[in-house]
Amino acid sequence: MRDALAVRDGDLVFVDDARWWLAGLRSTRCQVVAGDATGEGIALPAEALKKNGWGADQKVVLTRIE
Repeated sequence: MRDALAVRDGDLVFVDDARWWLAGLRSTRCQVVAGDATGEGIALPAEALKKNGWGADQKVVLTRIE
């Protein structure tokens, strides 16, 4: 995932709910805060996830902002 998006810690990403019928109503921009030990996972700020009501199991779509 990290390699596919070419993101590093501190990069800006657009996070959108994976459910298409919400049409961007649950979306936010935030910085990547950290990765996991394998370098594949992407961690986002807890405040951004809580604001949109996303839990740990919620599917989201990430887009790297240039």
